[in-house]
Amino acid sequence: MLSPTNGWAVGFAPAAVGQATIIHWDGSQWTSVPGPSVGAGGYLSSVYMTSAADGWAVGLNTAGPKSLIVHWDGITWNVVATLPLPPTMAVPLNSVFMVGPLDGWTVSHQGLILHYGPESVPGTTTSTTTSTTTSTTSTTTTGTSTIIISSTTTTLTSSTTGTSATTSMGPGAIPGFPMESILAGLLGGLIALTVIRRRRRL
Repeated sequence: MLSPTNGWAVGFAPAAVGQATIIHWDGSQWTSVPGPSVGAGGYLSSVYMTSAADGWAVGLNTAGPKSLIVHWDGITWNVVATLPLPPTMAVPLNSVFMVGPLDGWTVSHQGLILHYGPESVPGTTTSTTTSTTTSTTSTTTTGTSTIIISSTTTTLTSSTTGTSATTSMGPGAIPGFPMESILAGLLGGLIALTVIRRRRRL
């Protein structure tokens, strides 16, 4: 049903007619619409409408037999040719579902699954992240200069297949502290210790 005044139903073909049953609801009554030739005992089992001018139905054509797919273009129902068929295609199709006008699926109870739409190839991406962290602590006591430097390096890596990108911090780099500032601080501390020692001697 597209709306309260626009709906479709499909079904079995009477043997005398050999044409699949397709009926349309216009809001007041059901009317027969010419369907494809399906042979004696053929049928349509499922219908899905994406719009008033676009719809699909699936079933079985017993003349063959072969799987049956038909399309509504807003005027008529037309049989859609499939690719060169393996033996598994000679099976009744049970259900059709359209995700969009160019994307749909149909299945059979034998396990056959058909997809309508452009083929898609999943992409591959790779990301590599390297993180280096160095921490420096300086401790000064009277008369003695003690410098403690400790470094911690942590590397995190995650990758799949494809391209890669690497981000790293060079050795000796401390987040938030330029190397020049650290050296100037250490030099200032040594000068202060030298001055203190000289004053004690005096």
